[in-house]
Amino acid sequence: MYNVRHDSILRAITETVRNNISSTATVTADISDTNEFTHHIIPTDLRPDLVWWDEAQKSITLVELTVCFETNFKEAARRKTAKYLHLAEQAKALVYRSELITLQVGSRGVLVLPGFETLAASLSLPHKDL
Repeated sequence: MYNVRHDSILRAITETVRNNISSTATVTADISDTNEFTHHIIPTDLRPDLVWWDEAQKSITLVELTVCFETNFKEAARRKTAKYLHLAEQAKALVYRSELITLQVGSRGVLVLPGFETLAASLSLPHKDL
């Protein structure tokens, strides 16, 4: 059940990203076995939930989604940041503008707004449209 909820939320977020980024950007999401993470930019075995990058703008955004009990929001954000921050830092070292966004959704549907507001700002959307 966890994967179904997580993946359905990730699909919705991925669709929103695809509809609101530059036509020169590439999007990949870890929803299926065909996830093509940016190995040509950052060699890694890690698979962030959602990544979009734009070679022309030299930018990369990594998004990690956690669906958890509401009492675990802070720990989930800390754990995911610790796991993926070095990828964003490696991209910066390669002259990419990089961003890591962690998103938390509660098992009862509660959203942690700061992460979603950051995502909306990255897409130049008012947060109410995300």
